[in-house]
Amino acid sequence: MKVAIQFEAQLRQVAGTGNAEIDLPESSNLLAALEQFTSSASNELRDRLFTQEGTLQASVIVFVNDQPVPSQSANVHVLNAGDMILLLPPISGG
Repeated sequence: MKVAIQFEAQLRQVAGTGNAEIDLPESSNLLAALEQFTSSASNELRDRLFTQEGTLQASVIVFVNDQPVPSQSANVHVLNAGDMILLLPPISGG
């Protein structure tokens, strides 16, 4: 199944692209999709997305089809063909 990944702001720069499409086995979860994409990406992108333990950074904001997905749910959020994953870096400012 194919899913799309959209990177915004600093993550776009680190990923080297704003959009990507990946092919996954059926019933793959969000964490597996991001692991697959980053397996051939820069160390900087992996470091921005994952903790040393391999979980998704809590500071990265993730949406799947415009619905927020908490970082702690990435390993149980099952994707479907055609899903759009949106990754936003931490937002700061005042």
